[in-house]
Amino acid sequence: MHRYSERLQDVLKLALKEGLFSGSFFATVGVMGNLAICAMLYAGGLMVMSKSISVGELSSFMLYTVYVQLPPLRLDVLMCTKSLLDMWEDP
Repeated sequence: MHRYSERLQDVLKLALKEGLFSGSFFATVGVMGNLAICAMLYAGGLMVMSKSISVGELSSFMLYTVYVQLPPLRLDVLMCTKSLLDMWEDP
């Protein structure tokens, strides 16, 4: 019973470490993504106001950006998940 309790404590420590890492990673990625969108909207808004581009061109640029951004972001999530699973399997 004592060995089971020790292993359970090890799993708990690992789960807490994974939670901290995962939370930090996804929070950072989310904030950076939102800041990038805000910067693009700001710069694009200035271009629309100066009549360099239209609102439709800014909208299509934003949609294409999100369309291109999602596959690499999903790949990052898969890589992070794989590394966490590898870390969990190591004794």
